[in-house]
Amino acid sequence: MTIDLIQIRTLRVAVAIADSGSFAAAGRRLNLPRATISRIIGQLEERTGNRLFRRNTRKVVTTDAGDQLIAAARRALAEIDVALEPGRDQGANLSGQVRLSVSHAFGRHFVLPAIGRFRAEHPGVLIETLFQDRLDDMIDEGIDFTIRLGPLTENDLVVRRLGAFQSGLVAAPAFLATLEGPPDRDTLDTASAIGFRIPGTGHVLSWPVPADGQVTHAVSPNSVVQSDSIEAVWDLAKEGHGIALLPEYLIAKDLGDGSLEPVCPDLVSVQTDVHICFRERRFMPARVRALIDHVAADITSALAR
Repeated sequence: MTIDLIQIRTLRVAVAIADSGSFAAAGRRLNLPRATISRIIGQLEERTGNRLFRRNTRKVVTTDAGDQLIAAARRALAEIDVALEPGRDQGANLSGQVRLSVSHAFGRHFVLPAIGRFRAEHPGVLIETLFQDRLDDMIDEGIDFTIRLGPLTENDLVVRRLGAFQSGLVAAPAFLATLEGPPDRDTLDTASAIGFRIPGTGHVLSWPVPADGQVTHAVSPNSVVQSDSIEAVWDLAKEGHGIALLPEYLIAKDLGDGSLEPVCPDLVSVQTDVHICFRERRFMPARVRALIDHVAADITSALAR
């Protein structure tokens, strides 16, 4: 295999600009002068015959042609990094970059602590965490692995189930005091609610209501306000805007101090499966494999408590 180091550097520069949104930030990341970054991109645009980046008032963004090149560059650089990585199993000497994605709330609660512990053992590994509640394209976005919550829609990934968490209905005491009586099976669909809009779908998450131990129908919440951020739904519930379906890991402290109270706890309880997903493991860099195993073990342990 013939490897052109200048072309590799050019691709790394383009990806760094796309990731950072700035020529100057890309230069700092790669330890290159801004003038060198500009010259490299100018040569690349001349070679491809396309403008790859454009500036707006806040940052540098990719054009359509730039999007295509960056996606291809990420794939090529990932393969090159695997091929050139020395000492796949050097343990404490791991180095390089790992890119992962996870939803905001779950990531802050479960993944960030795991990353901190991993970094203490492997300070040479740069970990880039993308907090996003939409489904990502792992190849186009250069993501090494992702944490997915709920049902999986893809069949081309390696998947490992890590466990599950429960969610339940809650509301602030001040809101419950405004009701004529505690909500029940017959009044859940009319009580004011805070709807969680599932990112990327436009649908509001329904509340499954069982009968005789089986889920028979899904209650559409009477949303007075909606958000596609589960943390925003959480904040709105604490402010007394209505009933919300929230994960137990978020609300445990609130239930303990009384700032939130359970609503119909024997009626509605939702289990959400947690998976760690990645592409094939055979040619995976040692640093990626090590972080996957560490994060998976940490999350599995935390969910089992």
